[in-house]
Amino acid sequence: MRTTFGILGGRLFRGLYEFFTEANFRRWLFFLLSKPLGTRYQPVVFRWFGGRFQVPDALSFFWQFHEIMVRKAYHFPTSNPKPVIYDCGSNVGLSLYAYRRLYPYARVVAFEPDPGVFSMLEENIRQNQLSPIDLHQAAVWTAQGTLNFNSEGADGGALGSGSTEVRTLDLAELLQSEAQVDFLKMDIEGAEHEVLPHIRSQLHKIRHLFIEYHSFADKPQALHELLQVLAEEGFSYYLETDVRRKNPFIPRKIQGGAPEFQTNIFAVNLRS
Repeated sequence: MRTTFGILGGRLFRGLYEFFTEANFRRWLFFLLSKPLGTRYQPVVFRWFGGRFQVPDALSFFWQFHEIMVRKAYHFPTSNPKPVIYDCGSNVGLSLYAYRRLYPYARVVAFEPDPGVFSMLEENIRQNQLSPIDLHQAAVWTAQGTLNFNSEGADGGALGSGSTEVRTLDLAELLQSEAQVDFLKMDIEGAEHEVLPHIRSQLHKIRHLFIEYHSFADKPQALHELLQVLAEEGFSYYLETDVRRKNPFIPRKIQGGAPEFQTNIFAVNLRS
């Protein structure tokens, strides 16, 4: 019981601390109170001091803002004033906004396959003066070509199903031209199962790596395989998830195509 109260007390204290010390936390609360978050998949514009974003779904952006701007999940340390960043799964570009403010002279290569989301991404880059961005309307994959894509309408679109056909780019081939990548982000809705092993020969170039791992009820889990690749290539990793089950032995109730479980992998190359 004391442990439970300690955890709750710690979270409450942390929330109060962030409220008074972190402007983006206050903006996050303002978004929660001011936007119709219960109405899914309705385009809306978010504004705050220094930022303006068109988004296809308020609820998904609400959680993106918390992860990227409040928790600073993509903030990586580097002494390089012009770091190279590969952002796979850029969605509406909030991650690009964070990179530009953290490292104004970074070279950013960004990928977003969803046609509807991509049009908003282009506008958000323009509105927030994030250029230059090496921007690709494509999905990273194990080969160059086309694949079917299921557009979920927010930030959950995925390769392998759906009626939309999107362009794919071979991520390993793109990385071959790089001497070093300071940060590689992969939020690619399940394609990490194939893409990470495919780029194994290029992992020695990656200093910091973020992967949002997705597990689906109708497919074998592959988290152990991805972690084995990272460990064998000299990475130290940390796992973090906000996904909770009321009873850990009972799978969550999910709706069509959504992941049954997901966790964030933060990995640092100890050999670089």
